[in-house]
Amino acid sequence: MGVMNETFLKTLENLIHLDKGITVAFIGKAPSFLLQRAFELVRSDTKWNSQRETEDLLVVQPSSGNIGIDDILDVERFLLHKPANGKKKYVVIHRVERLTPEASNAFLKTLEEPPEFATLILTTTSWESLLPTIRSRSIFFEMDYPYEMLDALKKKYREDVKYIYAGCFEDFEVLKHCLDNDVSQLIEALKSFEQLNFQDLVTKFEKLTDSRPEEYLMRRKFYLEVIRRIVSEGEHEFFKKFVVLKKTLNTNGNYFHTLQEIAAVLGTLIHDSFIISRTSRWNLIQNLELLEWLMDLDLKNTAESEEVFLWCQRLSRLKIGSLNRDLILHRILYSAREIFVKR
Repeated sequence: MGVMNETFLKTLENLIHLDKGITVAFIGKAPSFLLQRAFELVRSDTKWNSQRETEDLLVVQPSSGNIGIDDILDVERFLLHKPANGKKKYVVIHRVERLTPEASNAFLKTLEEPPEFATLILTTTSWESLLPTIRSRSIFFEMDYPYEMLDALKKKYREDVKYIYAGCFEDFEVLKHCLDNDVSQLIEALKSFEQLNFQDLVTKFEKLTDSRPEEYLMRRKFYLEVIRRIVSEGEHEFFKKFVVLKKTLNTNGNYFHTLQEIAAVLGTLIHDSFIISRTSRWNLIQNLELLEWLMDLDLKNTAESEEVFLWCQRLSRLKIGSLNRDLILHRILYSAREIFVKR
């Protein structure tokens, strides 16, 4: 569980341990899962040890949403010198789709002629959004999500799994946390969100200040409740709730990131509605706690729903939040209200 398939790992090992520079890309749905796979590959080096973690491994991750030119310059400096131990140096670039255009172009030289001791490992949830010149220089592998761990989650929490299932599906670190720990008390807290009035719900959200797995699940439940209530209540209530949310999020230093999270949740609800209305593959539904609510809704305009779904996906991938944030919030909420209607 959570470990690379032995045959697959052996294939990758044979590739990266050749006496030449190489770039591999891991593609999948869950960023944290891909990052763990990258670390597993590095640590498969037979001469790997804790000292080499600091000397022969460089991990590049988005800062303020982006991977910039300075990060790529760090990679170039790191690869100027041979490994301190062993034969290989490793560079993990996590969420490579977050490269700025300037950084992407600067990265091409390193990709085209990596030193013979260099192994570059890219992770991405958006392979098609990368420059063709980056894709063509990489050997890519699609990583299946560990569904057996989701099955274990269902067995552990039974009926209550529906309150954490979507969050665990989206974030591998959250899934691991919920399997390794007892989150029964958290589940009771998530249930209580459904009984709070809107102002108390917003007050609860304001107290969520970090990115721990449990707070991530609470933020996600907040977004679900906001969308459910926006859809279910009248037009006058829509504008009241929009003003309250706008005021709250404008005092939040991560306003744009929060909008991306809300849009992503709306996207999963549209995804679930497509499954309910068009297929029999209900095992693919993510937002299990809103299943009955979703079944009582209908898609008012299929074309509009697909357009909003794609827009949500694009928004979640944007690197720079320079757009009018209040207008984005309004579009998210108004789109939800227009798409979902009672049967």
